[in-house]
Amino acid sequence: MTTRSETRRGPAAALLGFAQDRRGVGVLMLVLFLPVLFGFLTLGADVAGAYTFRNQMQTAADATVLAVAKRSALDDTLDGDALRAYGAAYLAVQMGNASYTVERFSVDTANVVVGLDLTGSVPASFARLFGKERIAFAVASEARYPRLYLEVALALDNTPSIDATELAGIKSAAKGLIDETAAGLNDRGSDFLRVALVPFAGGVRHDPANWNDGWLDWDGASSTHFNHVGTVTYSTSGGTATWRPTRRQLFAQITNESWAGCVENRPYPLDVNDVSPSNAQSDSLYVPYFAFDEYDVSGSQMFNDYLDDRGGVCTGGRPSNAIDSIDHTCKYGSPSIKVASDRSSIYTVSGGVVLQPKRGPNLYCTSLPLVPLTADLATVKSRVDAMYTGNWAGTDLMSGFVWAWRALSPGPPYIEGRAYGRDDVRKIVVFMSDGDNNGLPGILPHTYGVGASYGMWGYAGDKRLSTSLNDTSSQTAINQVMDVRTREACTNMKAAGVTVYTVNFGGGSDGRAVLQDCASSAKHFFDASSIEELKSAFETIGRELSSLRLRLTQ
Repeated sequence: MTTRSETRRGPAAALLGFAQDRRGVGVLMLVLFLPVLFGFLTLGADVAGAYTFRNQMQTAADATVLAVAKRSALDDTLDGDALRAYGAAYLAVQMGNASYTVERFSVDTANVVVGLDLTGSVPASFARLFGKERIAFAVASEARYPRLYLEVALALDNTPSIDATELAGIKSAAKGLIDETAAGLNDRGSDFLRVALVPFAGGVRHDPANWNDGWLDWDGASSTHFNHVGTVTYSTSGGTATWRPTRRQLFAQITNESWAGCVENRPYPLDVNDVSPSNAQSDSLYVPYFAFDEYDVSGSQMFNDYLDDRGGVCTGGRPSNAIDSIDHTCKYGSPSIKVASDRSSIYTVSGGVVLQPKRGPNLYCTSLPLVPLTADLATVKSRVDAMYTGNWAGTDLMSGFVWAWRALSPGPPYIEGRAYGRDDVRKIVVFMSDGDNNGLPGILPHTYGVGASYGMWGYAGDKRLSTSLNDTSSQTAINQVMDVRTREACTNMKAAGVTVYTVNFGGGSDGRAVLQDCASSAKHFFDASSIEELKSAFETIGRELSSLRLRLTQ
């Protein structure tokens, strides 16, 4: 109920009452705030639209400078005007119907540096309230594509521990790496990428047709050439004569054998370095690998028994032990008497002994020959497809590493590599193995043996691998020394400027540790426990190599 006195309040009282009344205040505040809220929302739309268009323009600018830089690097006949015209057309496609202005488009063909500055604007909404009809912005981009020459050596384990399914996966991964690395190259630019293939097992094989005899010690210059080669006394028409055959003559003596292309490891430290062979330094020459015939044993079998110990020009009884048999050079004949290797046992073998395949003077020279650096990537991939395993051989990681290194070298025996130290050259080794270093190669000591069968370091007892080894050294001791030597070779290779990627394909702990140490950094080492992981590792490496040639710098 309202009294008369309340309805007749004065102006001051009415104003005070209005101020104290809270009814309808929310609606009033909303009415007052709506224009401000609308303005902020509209301004947000302005900013979002400008940001979206600016991102589109930046992406287009980046893509354009990359495309122009790549075209300039791969075709040095194009001048700046031609490249700018190409870039303008490329940019127009990227931008579509959007409006933009090219403020700067610089092309340095000498250094392959491309720069692009763009400006643009979008219509304003809320900003118009403040007299701003459009929102303007600018973007800048720069790319460098140096004329960078990539030289890549793929060193791939071809030992028997790799089964057919794994080998197929390795082939697929290796070809994928080549394709990924070559991405963007055209015919004109193909020489910017050269690839070598280095299959390895107990050693590395070379194509005899491609080797210069001047790099080989066929005739006895090296200090290791005549190891296990004795002097032969033989009958002549005038009485007797003596003869100490060289490796060239030993191969010539065996009518059904010829050199398959393997060479022995050079004396330390030449074995872990890239030193060109030279007659001035006789130990730098490569001694052709010749695995010596081993002991004839009735009822048992040596690992490489391919000649009769009483054959050739030998007289008297058989040697009484394995070491004497190996040095029994008369069994190879004389200049006038030849011999032939026998792939079966001389004696009847009992007990189910399995004859080792490929026995003879080329015992461990079984892998596909090395493919030198070439820009013919189709040829390299075809040789990858031709790789095979199943050979009786161990794993010599050091041989795989050093021959990959030498394939990149500018000096003989492979001379396809460009000079060390050039700013425009990158030398890369990609190395994959599934196992540990394994013996000399892979033959355990036995009752009649001399520590191991004849590998690329000779016998363990020859002490060419290490003076700590002898005729009865265990496989573990041999492997440990090989690990040390492998690490040293890797250290020297990286010091020469070679980048090393390594992939451990399910190998043992010792081999994994060696590959980790050999990689240029932790990021250059990959662990792959499956074929899919192997392919992923190779794909990642290929992308990294491809990206070396092209990069944004702004």
